[in-house]
Amino acid sequence: STDQNYILTYTPREPFAAGTDLSAKKTCEVMMNVQYFDGLGRPLQNVQVKGSPQATRDLVTPFEYDPFGREAKKYLPYADPSTNGSYKAGALTPGSGIMAFYNPSGSEAQLPTGVPRIPSPFAETRFEASPLNR
Repeated sequence: STDQNYILTYTPREPFAAGTDLSAKKTCEVMMNVQYFDGLGRPLQNVQVKGSPQATRDLVTPFEYDPFGREAKKYLPYADPSTNGSYKAGALTPGSGIMAFYNPSGSEAQLPTGVPRIPSPFAETRFEASPLNR
């Protein structure tokens, strides 16, 4: 995405000669990962391009911060229908993104095969009222 700060990483799954253009390789040969950051350098999203088991969807892990800049919720990754590694603006929007993947509004048949319905697809940290942020 042109309006987001990001780091693009290519990880070879097999050995290549030095100087090989990894961006031209197939998904089965090279894993492509895009990390998006906010203006403070905190991660916003991690997108593994075509990271689903069938290599037909991007795997997205969103990040969210409380007003104090702490990561109070740690979200599960979800498979997004896109395959271009772009920033998913609606990843945390109710009714779309991660919520539509783990808790669709329709029947159980809308869930991907092998994925249980999870109304809250995150782990929530409750911080004590102290300056130690524990």
